[in-house]
Amino acid sequence: EACATRPGGSLLGTGRGSGGGVSSLRIIRAAKNRFGSSEEVGVYEMEGRRGGRLVPVSDPSSFFLSTRLDDADSEGCAISVVLEGIRSMTVEVQALVAWSAGSGAYGGRRIVDGISASRLLLILAVLQKRYGISFFKRDVYVNVVGGMNLGKGSKGGGGSDLAVAVAVVSSLTGIPIRSDTAFVGECGLLGELRPVHSLEKRIGEARRMGFSRIV
Repeated sequence: EACATRPGGSLLGTGRGSGGGVSSLRIIRAAKNRFGSSEEVGVYEMEGRRGGRLVPVSDPSSFFLSTRLDDADSEGCAISVVLEGIRSMTVEVQALVAWSAGSGAYGGRRIVDGISASRLLLILAVLQKRYGISFFKRDVYVNVVGGMNLGKGSKGGGGSDLAVAVAVVSSLTGIPIRSDTAFVGECGLLGELRPVHSLEKRIGEARRMGFSRIV
């Protein structure tokens, strides 16, 4: 992830999209602000591939869910409410679990875009150890739609654990996830759901986006 410090103490970060390409999404975080909170963030979209201008995204939640089918229950697709700085926003987590083409003791690939690979491995280990759900001989792909990178300078990375777990289990079992439900929670090593930062703010954002159930 490339980044550059701008005058005034703000930090400009550039995300990376699927396949290692650079995403059009940009997030500016205030690293130093003598007039307000240093936890403020701005979300921008870059117009054009190179030399384009940054266009503010006034409603990041709507931006990240703009391609989602709101009225369709989908297999392997879960909505999480994350916290970026002091701003809560909804993001779509997609998962695909398929039989691995490997042979012998090969356990399957783990491919991620938008979350850390180590976080996915932790979630899969908890599901196997605590709930008996095995992903052996399966390839597991997880993608955060829209170019958001959870856990990069964010308090909200762990808060998406439940959405990731639900998405991978849904893809494994073929059971669709209700479209009116958002998921918030961090997975502990004992299989428990742990508290997350600013839960009420996340719930309020989910309700604003039309979700009637928050787990």
